[in-house]
Order: sequence, then structure tokens, then C-alpha cells
Amino acid sequence: MPFLYHDLYSIYLLFIISLISLSFINDRKQIKTLLLIPFQKQKSYGSLYFQRNMNFSFLRFLYFLLIILITNCFIYILQQQTVKYNFFSLLIIVKLFFITKYTASLMMGFILNKYAKFKKIIIINIDIKAFISLYFLPILFIISYTNFLSDSLIYIVCFLFLTILISAKLMFLLKSNNFIGLKFIDIILYICFLEIIPVIALYISLK
Repeated sequence: MPFLYHDLYSIYLLFIISLISLSFINDRKQIKTLLLIPFQKQKSYGSLYFQRNMNFSFLRFLYFLLIILITNCFIYILQQQTVKYNFFSLLIIVKLFFITKYTASLMMGFILNKYAKFKKIIIINIDIKAFISLYFLPILFIISYTNFLSDSLIYIVCFLFLTILISAKLMFLLKSNNFIGLKFIDIILYICFLEIIPVIALYISLK
């Protein structure tokens, strides 16, 4: 991947690896359980995972950082042709996007008097995004340091990452709604105001 500050980019990726290592040191069992969700046969396994792990924690703060750092890389690759933002300017935008989004979710929970339920949504969001990001990280290394993939395939992979990042969390939210306990209208409001509109706003700002 062409990158103006390639040495800094390598340090950036090493920092991501260090965060993953710190995550395993902090709570090896929880992160391993999260990564193994697709390989469990029980249909309720994902729901059980979230029922047992529903607190804001240092591990989820690490997840949050990993999501921002890895997502920034894939978005940067997609917008390289326009070169509207350099890598680190884009990082600030992506960070503000996620912070604003989760803050708005908590505020919506307070307004609707459903803070605990929206807290569950945020935690599921963070975990699923971290899960997707970690599985795409090896592909990011391949894209960054090899010429194995064509430009077209690289763009497809990056677009696929962002698509799965959005669709997977919505799927888990709907699948876990019995556990979350939101009404259908609340889910629609959440998807419209805190999923669709922010993504459209980010897309327009990067266009």
C-alpha cells in the first residue's frame, strides 16, 4: 500500500499488535471466547457471551481503540484516490465519529429512560466490531506489505470489511433483542438515527 509515512505506519501497526497483546494479558478468557463465537455449535452461544460480559471495562476500552485504528486503515485505503485527508487527519475523523456515535447512543438511552438497554447495545456494538476488526487484521497486513492482491481486489476487501462491520452488528442486535429488551420502534429509531445517518454523514465528509 503506498503510504507517505511508511515507517510511522509500521509503528502504527505494531501499536495495534501491542494493544491485542495487552487485551490477552488483561482478560485472555473473554477475548478468546469472543473470537471463538463463530466456531461454537450452540445457537445461543453468542447471547450467552453477552449476558455474561455486559460491563464497561478496560478490555472494552482496548477493543474501542482497536476498532478505530483498524477501521481507519481500511477507510484510508478506500479513499486514497481522492486523497482528501491524509492518514492521521482521517484517524482524527474516525475517532470523533465513533466517540460521537457512542455518546449519542448513551444520550438517547437517557432521553428514552432506557440507559441500561442502550448500554447493552453499545457493548454489543463494540465487541462485534472488535471481533470483525481482529479477523480482518491479517488481511490488512497482507495489503500493507505485499503485492499479492490487485488494486481492485484490495478495494473489494476494504469495502467488504466496512459492510460486514455494519451488517454484523445489526444482525447481532436483532438476534439479541430478547436479551436487550427493546421495542420494535426503539430498534428502528436506533438504526435510523444512530446507524444509517452517522454512516451517511461520514461518507459525505470523506467524499
